[in-house]
Amino acid sequence: MSSAAARRQYATDGTGVVSNERILILLFERLDRDLALAASHCAVGDRAATHETLTHAQDILYELIGSLDTDAWDGAAALQEVYVFCLNEIVDANLHQDATRVNKCRELLRPIAEAWREAAI
Repeated sequence: MSSAAARRQYATDGTGVVSNERILILLFERLDRDLALAASHCAVGDRAATHETLTHAQDILYELIGSLDTDAWDGAAALQEVYVFCLNEIVDANLHQDATRVNKCRELLRPIAEAWREAAI
């Protein structure tokens, strides 16, 4: 198949395209993974690994905050507040190596992730 034909097929059948809903779910899965790893790293006192995983979690939260359309639905502003709260908790957890704060964010974000999963079905 020529490269032009392959491009046409890709454009028409969506091969390799990930939906916005799937991207959101993947972000939440990675966020939970980062937070779990960070809590483990905190517990053993590995500051460098904790910092790396928490800064990646922060990046994901910034993406979630930036992509949230607060004018689209009534609950969006409250959801944004949860994201910002978790972002602040993660920054403090990184500073103080506090696994409790990391785990608190995981507990807050898990039901949100599940709700997004259910909405995407």
